Amino acid sequence: MPWRLWMAFAALASAAPPGRADLPAYDPAACRACHASLYAPAAKHRAGDACNICHAPVAGAGRCRSVLTKAWRTTATCRDCHQSIGRVPHPHAPVVNRPCVACHEVHASALPGMLRGASAETFCYRCHEDDVTGRTSVHFPVAQGECNACHFPHGGGRAKGLRAEPGRELCGTCHSEIGATGTVHPALENGCGDCHDPHGSDRRALLQKEVAALCADCHTIDGRHVTSFSAAGHRMEGVPDPHAPERALSCVSCHDPHSSKSPKLLRWGASTMEFCDWCHGDRSGMHPELKDIHRVKRAPRGPAAAPGSPAGPGAAR
Repeated sequence: MPWRLWMAFAALASAAPPGRADLPAYDPAACRACHASLYAPAAKHRAGDACNICHAPVAGAGRCRSVLTKAWRTTATCRDCHQSIGRVPHPHAPVVNRPCVACHEVHASALPGMLRGASAETFCYRCHEDDVTGRTSVHFPVAQGECNACHFPHGGGRAKGLRAEPGRELCGTCHSEIGATGTVHPALENGCGDCHDPHGSDRRALLQKEVAALCADCHTIDGRHVTSFSAAGHRMEGVPDPHAPERALSCVSCHDPHSSKSPKLLRWGASTMEFCDWCHGDRSGMHPELKDIHRVKRAPRGPAAAPGSPAGPGAAR
């Protein structure tokens, strides 16, 4: 950093904030002489060396007695600078009921945002129950301790401090490809939370239930699938997914749960008959390159498949 710019920042850090000309004069070097450890961690309070923003140093008998400019363990001192924190329709409960120091270090911290605690990944579990550790699937931001990817930490204009409306608006900030093309599954209009847990799940893809049970919430699943072609109907479970033999066959083996350019949200093909070629070989006479692969070894016992089977050749996804 150019030395003139560095000097300008140093001057700003030691100066009284706007409208605070009444703050007592003091020597920043004298504070550092006794309180050097407060300056060591990575994240420091933006006040820098301007200790007199929060403290009223009083010299006497060769010693310095530092008192807060306002009552300790209240948000009054913090509000002098952080005036907008928590003044929203849905504030985070600790902002209303507890002092700022319940979550934040006062002078410096090794964590971002001057948070208290050993790690950002576990910080929110100081108050919120850890219901994701050990789960089969954990939402990536949760695993990284980045709860503020979806929530405003001090509160916001929506319930739970959400940064956007729950569903496609919020989830779409990261998952913009979901439901972006073709026919969109109407379930998406109700929000992603009907099918997925936003934090963690014991099932693949953060699913709220096993695939068949989840689909049965809206669709009638009576084992009579494709009876117009086969009187016995199409198998829907109990056999492996031909395109992912490690998973059990389920609704999402054939249907994309979010959107598709194929009819009936099928994963491939311009027609239902053409789609059958994907597993059963060239039944339509349109794809001689496709082989019958539907007789594969049984998948291991476990949860039904979740979205993610690979697309077939020439797939319109």
